[in-house]
Amino acid sequence: MAYKVLWVDDEYDTPELQEVADLASDNNINMDTACKSAEEALAHLEHPSDFDAVVLDIRFFKSQSDTLESSGRIKGLRKVTDRLKQLKDKGSWLPTFIYSGQPDIYNSEDFKDTYEDYPLFQKTGEGTKQLFAAIIKAVDEKVETRVKLNYSPLFDVCSSHYMFDSSLTERLLNYAGQIDQNDVKKPDYLNDMRKLIEELFEKCEQVGLLRSGINSLNEKSKFLCDNNIQKYIPPYVQESIRHILRCTQEGSHHGSADADMRNGIAPFLFRSLFFSLATVLVWWKQFIDSNCDKDALKQCVESIQMDTETAKTDIKTAEPERKTATALPYTYIVEKDSDGFYHCGPYLMSTKHGQVMEGKTVVVLEEEDNTRKKSNVYRKFAKRVKEV
Repeated sequence: MAYKVLWVDDEYDTPELQEVADLASDNNINMDTACKSAEEALAHLEHPSDFDAVVLDIRFFKSQSDTLESSGRIKGLRKVTDRLKQLKDKGSWLPTFIYSGQPDIYNSEDFKDTYEDYPLFQKTGEGTKQLFAAIIKAVDEKVETRVKLNYSPLFDVCSSHYMFDSSLTERLLNYAGQIDQNDVKKPDYLNDMRKLIEELFEKCEQVGLLRSGINSLNEKSKFLCDNNIQKYIPPYVQESIRHILRCTQEGSHHGSADADMRNGIAPFLFRSLFFSLATVLVWWKQFIDSNCDKDALKQCVESIQMDTETAKTDIKTAEPERKTATALPYTYIVEKDSDGFYHCGPYLMSTKHGQVMEGKTVVVLEEEDNTRKKSNVYRKFAKRVKEV
């Protein structure tokens, strides 16, 4: 893993400083993200988890429109360091170093009083070597670095190439950091993990791996866990998806998983969910990298759609009066869709029963044709259900 540095210096693109960037690369330090102004630096710092450290010149521009004659060049340093202090107070600490060819400014008493927390390294051969050593030492001591190293294949998926942005890095650092610190009693993360799986399902739809038009989260999961799609989604990944949804749906509605995590009854539940999530995300990276045959994928997905519709038709034609739990063996979790309608899988439910049973796993005991609202989405109405 390369150490990623945000470098702020209005002369970073000069031949002399580009040589410094090359030397940094030889030391496994990436200084490619460089900018000339505080304005640009603050934009990069919107996502502090993208970086391991920050290197600042003493003088650089306050805004991108500044020129060499601008009177406020020293003000740029103040703006960036103020932001870094805010991030540190929020728990996002980035080791920060001053790298300058003007040590006389740094040595003034007023400057030292303000910036004494930021070690100075001069733009000399020896100073540059000392800077690199300081970056590596400081970053290696961070918990976040240890986490990224321990789970490096997981963090590789945190890029736009895999349809995620840097916010995924922050979420995964939060999850993995809790395990690293043995602090696994935060059920709030269950809901966040569920949302992350929902986001992944949307991406599956975008790349053609999931048929569009499926509204229920449970039905999307059922589709992606179909045996016919195991060429693209291995069985162990399918099982990981099932495991995450079972526990996080229950947890997001304050069920037993939520309470057992909070009370320490299930000390390994969060760990199991994290590693299941890691399994799914590493598979997603591999799937995107595979550049699979789009036509073959489309044919596979369409075949699952036909199989699903055929199965529904066969059940209705062969035994139209089946209304027992044995005739309808599938279990569903009661949810509320984006329009506010309660349902259990493909079955619409009454608002009264939906409110009472939201988040619970049920089996449909009796069904009837849906003559109410959203019949184009939910063809059947769950007349009677039982919690299981």
